[in-house]
Amino acid sequence: MGLDFLHSIGLKPWIQLSFMPRVLALHPNKYLFNDNVSQPRSNQAWCNLIQVFFQHIRKRYGIEETRTWRYSLWNLPNTASFLYGFDNPEDFQTFYKASFDTIKNEDPAYFISMPPSYYKKYGEKAHGFNRGMNRFEKNIKIQNKRFYFCMSYVTIYT
Repeated sequence: MGLDFLHSIGLKPWIQLSFMPRVLALHPNKYLFNDNVSQPRSNQAWCNLIQVFFQHIRKRYGIEETRTWRYSLWNLPNTASFLYGFDNPEDFQTFYKASFDTIKNEDPAYFISMPPSYYKKYGEKAHGFNRGMNRFEKNIKIQNKRFYFCMSYVTIYT
């Protein structure tokens, strides 16, 4: 397992929970770069999967170790829905809150960043997405101290 290697050499991973198992996907044939990028058919089924994942890494690496790792949810949700984006922003916010709550129920100390936003083509729109996510998080009482974005020299068609 890749995490075993990183752990063995003392590196701390930043784990991005994205890409959807086909069996859980709302759009099972929505692939980009050979990975399913669909939103889940059921947030509950997705949350069950990430709950089992967090239980696994906690058991394998220990609670103190996994608390030092960083986590994020999804990849570039501010892109068009045929890329990484969801069918509508409310779907993403519901997904994000359910996922966030599932992880924090496993351990409130886990660090979860805002999802990365795509900056090259969107520029000010990416800032708007980040500000909107910040407002959303404050409204639902999520204290998030970090966000990140992708600067890419590859044009992602939107």
